[in-house]
Amino acid sequence: MMKLSLMKDIMETISESGESELANRLLTAWLTTPEAVKFFRASANVVFTFTKAHHSYVLRFNHESERSAEEIRAEMTYLQHLVSAGIYIARPVRSIAGRYVESMETPLGIFHSVVFEKNCWSTTKY
Repeated sequence: MMKLSLMKDIMETISESGESELANRLLTAWLTTPEAVKFFRASANVVFTFTKAHHSYVLRFNHESERSAEEIRAEMTYLQHLVSAGIYIARPVRSIAGRYVESMETPLGIFHSVVFEKNCWSTTKY
């Protein structure tokens, strides 16, 4: 679970409309111009939804003090294995640089981010 002080700091970046400069900054690894980025939830992870070319996606991020980039990369490797096996999952999306996990320095510290397709599943049923 995320430290409440960190969660408070992150929540203070979110406007009443659900937008966040922090989320927009982290999304620059995937998009040059984020569209319709909205806060979804904060718990062990912080989650935002967004659209790109009429498709829905999820941005998930963690502070470096909560999870390491290596742990998240291992998770993405396992998820790719599930996709290749035809398991229904939200598929990870590569960043502009071709990575599944991006780490970025922000005024609140370093965050590790991933993006998933929303409502897109592998083609074979489990």
